Amino acid sequence: EDVGLGDMGMVVGYATDESPSMMPVSHVLASKLCMQLDRMRREGTLSWARPSGRAQVTVEYRETPEGAVVPVQVRTVVLSVQQSVEVKADQVEKDLMEHVVKPVMPAELCDSSTVYSLLGCKHTSGVLHTDTGLAGRKSVADTYGGWGSNGGQPMSGKDATRICRSATYGARWAARSLVAARFCKRCQVQLTYIPSSTQPTAISVNSYGTAKSCGKTDSELGAIIARNFDFRPGCLQRDLGLKSPIFQKLAAYGHLGRTDIELAWEKPKELH
Repeated sequence: EDVGLGDMGMVVGYATDESPSMMPVSHVLASKLCMQLDRMRREGTLSWARPSGRAQVTVEYRETPEGAVVPVQVRTVVLSVQQSVEVKADQVEKDLMEHVVKPVMPAELCDSSTVYSLLGCKHTSGVLHTDTGLAGRKSVADTYGGWGSNGGQPMSGKDATRICRSATYGARWAARSLVAARFCKRCQVQLTYIPSSTQPTAISVNSYGTAKSCGKTDSELGAIIARNFDFRPGCLQRDLGLKSPIFQKLAAYGHLGRTDIELAWEKPKELH
C-alpha cells in the first residue's frame, strides 16, 4: 500500500454525459478516425498509407443553463497520414474521405460548412523514427483531447507505481462514477500528491456548475469520492488490475474512454 512513496505531481480526471463513453465528442471522433485509418491500412484498402497518422476534430458546442455541454456541429476535420512517395494528393484526399471520414463522422453534426483537410505526408525516412517513444506520446491525445486540465506528464512508458499513470486512471474512474451516478453532468477531478505521502494531499472537484441542478455542491462531490476511493498508487494498482498485461493495448488510440477493450477505470463504481 506504500508503493509510490516519493512520487509527486498533479493528475486530472474528466467525464461528461455528452457521449455514451462519457468522453468529449470531439475527442471520441478523433480517436475513431485514427482507428478507422489504421483498420483500412491493415486491410489493404489504403495500400499507400504508412503506419503514422494524426487526426483533429473541432466541434462547436452549446452550453446549457445548468453548465452541461451539447455538441452542435463539426467545424473542421483534419487528417494527416504518412504516405508512399508515388501516390497523388488527390487520390489521398479521395480515399481518406471515402474510407475513413464518411464511415466515422456523424451526418447530423456535419454539413456543407464543415471544412475537411485530408493530407498525405511524404517522409522517406519515416515519421516513426522521430515520433515514437516516451517523448513522442502527447498526454492531451492520450487523455481528453484538451478538455479539462492536464497534469502534463505522459502515461505511456510509465509503470503503475507512478502517479502519472495509476492516479490518472483513478481520477478518471472517480469522475466517470460521479457522472454515472448523476451527481453532475460533467466534472473534473484533480488529485495532488507530495513525496512524503502516498495519499493525495488535495482532492478537488469542479462540476462546472452542473452539480447544483443535481442537488449537490462541488465540496460534497469531493467528499463523496474521498469516501469511496483509495487513491494510493498501490491500492489503485490493485483495484484497477494494473499488474495485468494491458499496457500494450493502450499504446494507441488513448488510455481513457475506450470501448474496444475492457478497462476497470471505465466501469463506474457504485457510490455511497
